[in-house]
Amino acid sequence: MEPTRFGVEVTGFCRICDAEGVTEMHHIISQSMCNKKGRPDLLTNPHNLIELCRQCHSWTDSSIYQKWYQTTRHYGQRTREEVRLGREKKRIERGLFQCNANIKSGRRCELGIKEENGYCKIHKWWGVNQARKANKDN
Repeated sequence: MEPTRFGVEVTGFCRICDAEGVTEMHHIISQSMCNKKGRPDLLTNPHNLIELCRQCHSWTDSSIYQKWYQTTRHYGQRTREEVRLGREKKRIERGLFQCNANIKSGRRCELGIKEENGYCKIHKWWGVNQARKANKDN
């Protein structure tokens, strides 16, 4: 008995180029669309499946879209907290401390500095300029 994938017999021949060897099943109506439309029966419907070699399968729209999606920011996008923890870990590994200044959103500046309870170059510069402004106004 031949092996099956998604309930369809595997022949080992590409339906496009007739190459013999390793093949993959391609869903004509994509798996995500079948699930989105509430049609799980289409996942194993032999009329919705075609056996393709890896080369031909890589040329299908779904493969091209998947490659594009994986290279965009959407794929594996980290949460703000994950980004913050990553920066904190790098600071600790480098032996740095966190700047004490707050940014406009009210969160603390995440830049690394060498001395504890200090300010990064940007906030030191900003603080000096604010002090100069205050002296000019007086």
